[in-house]
Amino acid sequence: MLEKIPIKFCALELIIIMLGGNWICDLPKGFLMGIQNAKVFIDLRRGKFQYIPNEKINLKYLGCLGLSHNDFFRGIVKVKFLQGLKIFNLKECFELKYFPFVGLA
Repeated sequence: MLEKIPIKFCALELIIIMLGGNWICDLPKGFLMGIQNAKVFIDLRRGKFQYIPNEKINLKYLGCLGLSHNDFFRGIVKVKFLQGLKIFNLKECFELKYFPFVGLA
């Protein structure tokens, strides 16, 4: 099981990233910058995330973000980077407290 993501992660040509089912507790600052061209799907389901990092990133091409079944997920501080999002799965994120609806299309 993957527990950490490298701090210097960069995959600008990546269109799908599937990290679901791992024991990752947080996304390092800069992680979203390294995948900002993701177009299809970012899968973070069944993790141990608490927050999505507060970064000025534009994931305007992203179609689907899966965060379901993250029992400790408390929220997203900024969501300006989700303008093109079509599917956003937060199923069974029972600790969700912060979710500003700014910038959603």
